[in-house]
Amino acid sequence: MSVEVTGGASITSKSPKRMLTDLRSVASRGCKVQLQDGEWYTDWQMGLHGVIYGYAPDWWAQAVTRAIHDGPASSIAHRDERLLADALGEFYPNIEAARFWANGSDPCAAAVKLARASTGRDKLLVYGYHGTASAYAAPPTDFDPDDNRLGTLQAERDAYVSLDWLQTIPASLYDIAAVIVECPPTDGGKSRAAGWLQHLARVCHEDGALFVLDEVVTGLRYGPGGAAEYYGIQGLVDLYCFGKTLGNGFPVSALAGKKAVMDWLAGNPDNSGKVHFSGTWAGEPFGLAAALATLERMRTNPPWEYMVDTGTLLKQQWNALDLPWKLRGHPTRPVLIGDDPRLDDLRRHLFERGHIVCKHPWYATVAHGQEDIASLIDAARDWSG
Repeated sequence: MSVEVTGGASITSKSPKRMLTDLRSVASRGCKVQLQDGEWYTDWQMGLHGVIYGYAPDWWAQAVTRAIHDGPASSIAHRDERLLADALGEFYPNIEAARFWANGSDPCAAAVKLARASTGRDKLLVYGYHGTASAYAAPPTDFDPDDNRLGTLQAERDAYVSLDWLQTIPASLYDIAAVIVECPPTDGGKSRAAGWLQHLARVCHEDGALFVLDEVVTGLRYGPGGAAEYYGIQGLVDLYCFGKTLGNGFPVSALAGKKAVMDWLAGNPDNSGKVHFSGTWAGEPFGLAAALATLERMRTNPPWEYMVDTGTLLKQQWNALDLPWKLRGHPTRPVLIGDDPRLDDLRRHLFERGHIVCKHPWYATVAHGQEDIASLIDAARDWSG
């Protein structure tokens, strides 16, 4: 008897009629994925991991292997939690405290509980996708066509308030516990987005709301200080959410920020209680080792200039093609824009030519090279439509 696996195949679409392949992956290296047919495919989606250096570079694999040899989490907190907190603080100097988990949804969910506990308010003003917590009971949007309200309480739906990117900021945030933002790849212009984010953060502080920046994807990708540095808002962020890029794709995540807020997780006597947010894999040493190795690599082999150059070349050459879809947005994670219904046909064509593409953001990594771009462009140019 065969048991069906529901969802989880990153190169398939929602409808079975739109599936690219029934093959599953068996290995990944650099920017390539090997499927059950034994063939290697260039991956432009990169499993939604947002990896910086590509899949399983040698130095990363060695660090994780050493950690596995030393054993999993024990009854005592692992030394590497403190080492990673200090290392993360070197890239984000205004971070005062940190807590580690395994999935990017974890810090986003924890940020909600901290905001509600520390402000005594319930409502959230939200832009972007922030994981699976019921607090993010969002209706379908342009960046997430799913209805994330299904299975959630009406109270959570009522407490969720959508924030439109670059649109007017509400006159008052006095009933808002936190404003939570994920910066999109198509930001409307860096200077304009920076001004809007800075103003939004200041209004939060004036009205007693927390400003939470979801850096699960942008953290350590847009530069050493992520989107916070890129948009000039480092000193205005109360809480940061990290994942994906932190461990170069390994399951590790972090919530970090101001100590006065983070102390609610520790049960500081100055607070009225302790915010409970636990998990078996909080501080798991395998993820900590991957993250420490990744941050050390960033110090010794900075990836940002290469990624920007690679992504810029990718956008330029793709957008020069006579296709109805264009790559827009930040060069390290541009997104395919266009409403032509033939996109799935193009995706199948490119897959047959050895490339995995999607309408989600694409990720330029250190592992992608000019030859990968040339191969993609040649394949796309051959599409007959």
